[in-house]
Amino acid sequence: MDIMMPLMDGIEATREILKMDRNAKVLAVTAYANGKNKEIMEAGALEIIEKPFTRELLGNTIKKYLKRAPDKLRSGYCVGY
Repeated sequence: MDIMMPLMDGIEATREILKMDRNAKVLAVTAYANGKNKEIMEAGALEIIEKPFTRELLGNTIKKYLKRAPDKLRSGYCVGY
């Protein structure tokens, strides 16, 4: 989830996602290390990844949280599908 997006910022989007599914996992990405970081974490993001980031960093971060996820999530289950 990018923190700064048009129409609805990542903070509000994170809140809305977690209203729909309290078990959803949100990773925040940002090019700007600023005061919004605290807000996105308070909204429910698990972690903030600063841009630019490598595929390796993103992949390792996703893997870290997938290891903690129930089996159905690790097998490709997506909410709403």
